[in-house]
Amino acid sequence: MLKGIDDVDWNALTHAYGPAGDVPRHLQGLASPDMGEREAALEALYGSLWHQGTLYAATAAAIPFLLALVDDDATRDRPLLLLYLADVGRSATFGDEEWYADTQAALAAGVDVLRRRLTSADEVERIAALVALAWADDGTVLKARLSEGDEAERLVTLYAYVAGRAVPDAEVLRAFADSDDPGVRLAARIGLGRAGDAAALGDVDPEAYALLAEVTATVAPQALPQPIEVMDPPTLSQRSVQGLAAVLEFATSHRTALPLVVGLLEAALPDGWEEPATPLQLRVLTAIANSSGAWVFDGNTLAALAEAGIDAVDRIDLCARLNLDTPEDPESEDTQSLLLGSENTGIRWEELSNDQRRELERFVDFLDQRGWNESRNWHTLVQAGSLPMSPIGVGRHFNEHAVLEATLWFFDEHVADDTGERVGDPYVRLLIADKAEEREPIGFRAYHGDRLLDVLEAIDRHRPTLDRDNFAEGFPKALFEVCGKVEVELPDGRVVEIRPKSS
Repeated sequence: MLKGIDDVDWNALTHAYGPAGDVPRHLQGLASPDMGEREAALEALYGSLWHQGTLYAATAAAIPFLLALVDDDATRDRPLLLLYLADVGRSATFGDEEWYADTQAALAAGVDVLRRRLTSADEVERIAALVALAWADDGTVLKARLSEGDEAERLVTLYAYVAGRAVPDAEVLRAFADSDDPGVRLAARIGLGRAGDAAALGDVDPEAYALLAEVTATVAPQALPQPIEVMDPPTLSQRSVQGLAAVLEFATSHRTALPLVVGLLEAALPDGWEEPATPLQLRVLTAIANSSGAWVFDGNTLAALAEAGIDAVDRIDLCARLNLDTPEDPESEDTQSLLLGSENTGIRWEELSNDQRRELERFVDFLDQRGWNESRNWHTLVQAGSLPMSPIGVGRHFNEHAVLEATLWFFDEHVADDTGERVGDPYVRLLIADKAEEREPIGFRAYHGDRLLDVLEAIDRHRPTLDRDNFAEGFPKALFEVCGKVEVELPDGRVVEIRPKSS
């Protein structure tokens, strides 16, 4: 039990989904001996207290309890909690609402807790603590550690010091600005530019930039800004812009590419698009068109182009304007693919009958009480009624081997997706996916009739042991005992009804 957690009126605070009454359960879940429960709790806190980088009143209130968990030697997954604090800390610098300042203050009060983690024998934990300190501290702790640790840890320390909340000390950085290590040299010169010495950056070494970009994307892709985000793009030399355009052209990760798109457009088109384009502008636009990473989330790139005065419809349109062949589009890296719905399967709260609403409430209440993630928050979105939701009910759980997702359907989702016709009997669908998402998930459909809670009980009872390859015995048998029909969705797209073995 986290001391003092019941003294907070959580229901009077809000997060992304409304009243924050579920936050204590998720904070307590971070201390669970069950790995799946810890993962689900952390995912829930990312979704509610740090929703796509936005903070809420409940975020600041949760920080002391997160720090208490970090300070407890019995806490598992401490590096993940430290990175969560780092992600929150960076976002706290962006908002004007009072809870952003409250969040910064709560993190600053935990500097000593974070400093203690720097003595950990676990290098991953030390590095995560360094990144968290970049946003919690005023730079004092990081400055004192610039020469400690191995080569990799020293580079992270330097970059966290340079890119974090506090403006770095120029005199301290000058000692690193002529280093033989290209990553250290570039990081120090970026810091000098931030400290007011714009000329110190000089021409950016593309290889050194690629190195720093890889470090930030590997260590803390959300909490550490990309190097271009710490620079002042309009002051970049033409050689730097050309070198960074080459980095962008070969970038496959959106985390590296998107900041470069924004920064290079700002550098090459400071006054917006005007004809005729300069050779430097054409070089930047060509790099954007050719970069696979820039089109993983094409809406972001199109928005950046529009901000610069280029209203391209899509990547094909941009390539046509530049007389370029269109490269093949990359596959999406969207990790929420299991939750994607279509126009045909989406349904609004107002379209549900009273019986369907009661059935949905039973589904949500059961999963919420058993600690499945997302069920109550998803239900809040469904009841808002502004958008058609697909699926109508969701619950997610992590065990040691797999991600489990239970969804409620009032009609056959595949028929609806293909034809737009909502036909078929209601069922609970359970997807069992690899955590690495390297293979297609296996799906079970349990047609529950009037035994919804019995089906959910069978699923919940088996959730600690289910994985994508090991479900052949006890789980299907448990479904047969309470279901009129059970189907399996195979990785090749086929849906096959399965029957119990004859005794």
